[in-house]
Amino acid sequence: GDSSNFLFTLLPTLALYRPTSYNTNYQYFNYAMATLPNGLGFGGQMEYFGLWIDASFESGHSKAHPRSSTYGNLRLSGREEFSIDYGEL
Repeated sequence: GDSSNFLFTLLPTLALYRPTSYNTNYQYFNYAMATLPNGLGFGGQMEYFGLWIDASFESGHSKAHPRSSTYGNLRLSGREEFSIDYGEL
């Protein structure tokens, strides 16, 4: 990723979060390596991503306390940990 990346929410209101320039942790991806988390992360840092989707695409988290250092977003989900029912790319 690069500084053109962003995160967004649709509900309860539309919000767009662009990089803060605090760090360059735009994206993280790892698959099939047991020593690091397997999945897709956006912003923040290891274990505290602004948005994390695990490798199974069944669950994730948004641990922005109080805001993600990379994108400045608040928590993007109603709960810190969440299940994914549907996904669309």
